[in-house]
Amino acid sequence: MATQDAPRLTGQAALVTRASSGLGRATAIALAQAGADVALLARSEDGLRQVTQEIAETTGRRALSLPLDLADEEALLAAADAATIAFGSTSWSTRPGPTYQGRWKS
Repeated sequence: MATQDAPRLTGQAALVTRASSGLGRATAIALAQAGADVALLARSEDGLRQVTQEIAETTGRRALSLPLDLADEEALLAAADAATIAFGSTSWSTRPGPTYQGRWKS
């Protein structure tokens, strides 16, 4: 779907994990291009800083950089609170890419 054909998300906010590179970065940029403000979560402060700057410069949307380890539940909850304070609410939450939680069984 071309960006101009994407649904408009103006007035909405999204929380995107793994946002410093790859699919998470692409998802955050696409949401911002569609009009959403985005809270960006990942471990890489430098990567988040670059994506935050790119979103602000190319889309004019607000982007909040929240570096953290996604395995840290308290940090994740604090990030969600920070996004809610910054944007008033979050309408979307994404976790791009494959995910596995738990233990592998042999």
